This record gives sequence, structure tokens and C-alpha cells, in this order.
Amino acid sequence: MQRINLLIQKLEEMAGNEQDNSLLDIDLMLDYTRVLYADLLEVRKNKLLAAQAGAEPVSTPALAIQHAEAATEPPASEPEAYIPDIADVPVIDIRTGIGINDKYLYISELFGDDKAAYEDAIRQLNTFSNLQQAIKYAEQELSGKYRWDKEQPTVQSFYNLLNNSFSSI
Repeated sequence: MQRINLLIQKLEEMAGNEQDNSLLDIDLMLDYTRVLYADLLEVRKNKLLAAQAGAEPVSTPALAIQHAEAATEPPASEPEAYIPDIADVPVIDIRTGIGINDKYLYISELFGDDKAAYEDAIRQLNTFSNLQQAIKYAEQELSGKYRWDKEQPTVQSFYNLLNNSFSSI
């Protein structure tokens, strides 16, 4: 409920500032994405905690015969469930590994607000068959042209995206 109140408050502030509607749309998409991502992380955390605590799923009552048969057999130990992070899931198309927040972050910070250059770079990166080719392109073409600083978190995030994208190949 608090998130909804904050969102309404932000909408009122933005409407009062007489901002461009396209900026309002972008801000709304970013806020909505943040809320969804926070909910996703919360669900993932709850599943992970349940798996670590050894919580058993709720089951429906069984027939007396089935219950008696189950009592004579020793319970089988189940392996712990592994819940991968988003970063651990391999990506086939680089675009699918980029969230909307990261997309706008990359466009603004790495490509100087040039959406066409960003799209061209992603299209070119998708043509490479291995990580070495993609890194070489990013370092020789993109990094030099847009003056990327490898210590900048956004640049590191972009290189991590490349690593995750090509790890499945």
C-alpha cells in the first residue's frame, strides 16, 4: 500500500511540474519496473528461505490406505532446490537480458542519449558467435567512440551482460 501511495504522490508532483508527457510515461514505466523487480526479489527470497528451512509443501489429506503404505516406506531425501539469480540465467538474445531500466541507463550513460547507436550496437553484438568477438567489438568500437571508463558501474554492468549473454553459447 505504501508503494501505491508513493506512486500517486510522485504522479501528482510530476503533473504539477508541467513536465513533458513522454518523460512522465518513461518515469511511470521505470517506477512500475522497479516495483515489479522488488516484488520478484521478495518472492525469490521467500522461496530460497523456504528451501533452506526445509519447509514441506502443504499437501491434501490422503486416503487411509495410501497413508498406511507411506508410513512403512522411509522418506526419500530431496535435493535442495537451487534458485538461480537473474544474472545466472544464460541469455540467447542480448536484448532479452536487458531490463527497461538498464536499457535507458545504457542509452543515456554509455551511448550519449543516442538510441539509434544503442540499437545498432546491440544488433551488431547479437551477430557475434562468441564472447571474445563481442568484447573485442565493445572495447575497440564502442569504448573508444563513446569514451567509456571501465571503472564506471554502468560499463561494468554492460560487460557483465555480455558475459551472461555468451555464457550459453
